Amino acid sequence: MTSSVGPLPGTEPADNPEPLVRAYIQKDSNNVWQAGSVDWSAAPVNVHWIDWGDNLESVPWYTRSQVRTEVVLFQELDPEFPMTEYEMRHVDGWGIDEVHGAAATTDSVTAIEGPGTQATIYSHCARLTIQKLLVPRDDARLVDLVWVPGEGWTEPDEYPDDLINPHIFNGSVHEGGDGPGYYSAEINVKGRIIYGYTWSVRLLNDVTGEHPDETAAGDYRITFSFDAVCGEEEPYLNTFFTEGVTQILQPAEEVVAMIASDTGDETGSGGTGVLDFANNLTYMDVQILERDGGGNGGGGNGGNGGNPN
Repeated sequence: MTSSVGPLPGTEPADNPEPLVRAYIQKDSNNVWQAGSVDWSAAPVNVHWIDWGDNLESVPWYTRSQVRTEVVLFQELDPEFPMTEYEMRHVDGWGIDEVHGAAATTDSVTAIEGPGTQATIYSHCARLTIQKLLVPRDDARLVDLVWVPGEGWTEPDEYPDDLINPHIFNGSVHEGGDGPGYYSAEINVKGRIIYGYTWSVRLLNDVTGEHPDETAAGDYRITFSFDAVCGEEEPYLNTFFTEGVTQILQPAEEVVAMIASDTGDETGSGGTGVLDFANNLTYMDVQILERDGGGNGGGGNGGNGGNPN
């Protein structure tokens, strides 16, 4: 099919900044293509970029929110050894109804492909941990927390203050399965490998009901880490956040403003990704505010051209 390409579905071709293209829809069984991939399990992989979900970085969330937690890991490739990638175009819809396709020029039946110089990384050792902080996220004492692999953050032995609760979610890709209770990696409609989990704050919090003043509202730490041993069979952990190499991608100001406007949280405060090289992890402290109603629905990461390497 031929599709106009632009920032909003339903607009006229003249309103779009890019030319008309032919788009081969992903969800059509007659259209098949395969981007490049490489098995790096036999060598260490030093991650170049960490991309936390723009929604986490842009706004606070609410006690009745469905918080989409997404992390994408990027590897810069040697230009002399690129991977095959396809130019992907948004065709219609957003969210669960979103449709993308492989682009081709209007006078060609061959999809546009090119040398990809950036790949997304899959590791079955990836783990996600969510814990509620017992102090505000800017409390200076949080630097004293100790990481316990496979369990989460805790206070040092004999520490005088309680700073964080045990985890309310703690799952790894290699332990995963189907359903909302598991952590998983997936290839999204834009072709990225995404580590994703939808956190229903209303259903998953540490309110026990034992005290009338308990609330799910507060600051929470979301930690993305790797298990050193990832099941009983190889491959084992070979993916690392390396000082001097790994950086966290910062969301563009216009993306933050767009998400804040869509959710009505122009004055809200999102989280900031932090790298901990010593423990080979990254974390983000996010705000959960008290509010009735549905709250934010959760947007994902921005597009990248569609290379599921």
